[in-house]
Amino acid sequence: MYQYPYQHGTSIAHSPRAGSFETSREVEFVVNSRQWCLRAAAVALAGTLSACGNTTGTVGPTATLIGPTWRLVSIEGQAAIPGTHVTAVFGENDRIAGSAGCNRYLGAAVVRGETLVVSPMATTMMNCGAVGVMPQEYAYLGALQGATAYRISGTRLEMGPAPRAVTLVFELD
Repeated sequence: MYQYPYQHGTSIAHSPRAGSFETSREVEFVVNSRQWCLRAAAVALAGTLSACGNTTGTVGPTATLIGPTWRLVSIEGQAAIPGTHVTAVFGENDRIAGSAGCNRYLGAAVVRGETLVVSPMATTMMNCGAVGVMPQEYAYLGALQGATAYRISGTRLEMGPAPRAVTLVFELD
């Protein structure tokens, strides 16, 4: 990669391999995006490893939101489609990742007390042909992004757009 000075404190980078020019701002965006993806992957891996750490099969009196893998049980009062594995892993550094049933997703989820703000999700773009899976996935991601409150009781996580308004119910996976 070669750097060439450009106007107003910017530079242009040229990659002989790619044969293209990019401004340093674009290069910075690519680097920041890659770092963000690496952090999201680390959060997903950490959640998976923490879920594997419990080998005795026992769970404490109340689980915590951050760390374990939560498996969707119902969405808006309807049971999750049998055979789909919809999960959420809330990680450190305000991250969330999981499976929406067909596609993987990741994004930001800021948790403060029993309130949260979930950002729009980045997802893979596969299409699953099984009946009902894609509509459930769209509904799940919409409900997840609309959730602003949560409550944990034992091994059960309930989320919704307001306290006591439950749209998503999870169990520890």
